[in-house]
Amino acid sequence: MLPGFSSELIQLSSKISDFESSDIGRVTLHRLAHVEGLTISVTSALAPGPAKKAFDKGREQERKSQWDKAQEFLTKAVQLYPQYAVAWFELGRVQAQMNNAAGARQSFSQALASDPKYVSPYQALAQLGASEKRWADVVEITDKLLRLNPVNFPEAWLLNSVGNYMAQNFEAAENSARQGIKVDDAHRAPKLEYLLGMLLLRKRDYSGASQHMQQYLSLATQPAEMEEAHKQLAEIARLSSSASLPSASPKK
Repeated sequence: MLPGFSSELIQLSSKISDFESSDIGRVTLHRLAHVEGLTISVTSALAPGPAKKAFDKGREQERKSQWDKAQEFLTKAVQLYPQYAVAWFELGRVQAQMNNAAGARQSFSQALASDPKYVSPYQALAQLGASEKRWADVVEITDKLLRLNPVNFPEAWLLNSVGNYMAQNFEAAENSARQGIKVDDAHRAPKLEYLLGMLLLRKRDYSGASQHMQQYLSLATQPAEMEEAHKQLAEIARLSSSASLPSASPKK
C-alpha cells in the first residue's frame, strides 16, 4: 500500500475528497484550446420544462441533504427526459450519499451515455473505482477524462497516477503526477507532490524526492498527513546519506 493513501481516502459524495485541498486559493483560468470535455452538458438546453422543474426541485432537496426527496425528483427528471445527463449525474451523487454504489455507478454511466463529453461523471466513476480499489477501472476512466480535458482536472491526474502506482506501472504513474503538478496552479491536489516524491524515492532520486516531499509539506494542512510526510522526508535523508558514504576499501 502506498503510504498516505488508504482505501478510505476517496469519499463518494459531493464533499471534497481527502485527495484534494479544501483551500480554494486563487483561481487560474486555462485556455480551452484542444479541450473537448466540459463540466456542462449540451443536453440541458434541450430538457423540456417539466423535466427542468423536477431537476431544480431535486437540486433544492440535495442542498438540504434530503436525499430521499432529492432522489425522487431527480428520478422523475430522467424519466421525463432520459437524455438529461446532468440529472443522471446528480442522481448518481445522491445515490452515493445514500451508500448505493451500484445505483450511483449506473446513473453516472447513463450520464455518459447521454453526453460522452460531459466530464463530471468520469471523475465520479473514478472516485468510486478508487474507493473500491478497482485500479484498472480508475486508470481507464481517468484516461478517458484526461483525453477530453487535460488542463482542468489535477484531481484526475492524481487518481490516474495512484491507479498506475497500484498497478505497478511506475513510469506512467510518474508521468501523470508530473502532468498533474504542471496544471495544478491552485494546488487543488497537493498529494501529487507527495506521490511524485514517493515515486522518485523508489528510483533513488533522493534530491528530487526530497524537493517534492518538502513542497507537499508546504501545502499540507492535516496533522496526520504532515506527520507521515515528515517521516518519509527523514527516510529520504537517511537513504541519501547512506548512498553518499564511500564504500569500504577491501583489505589487502
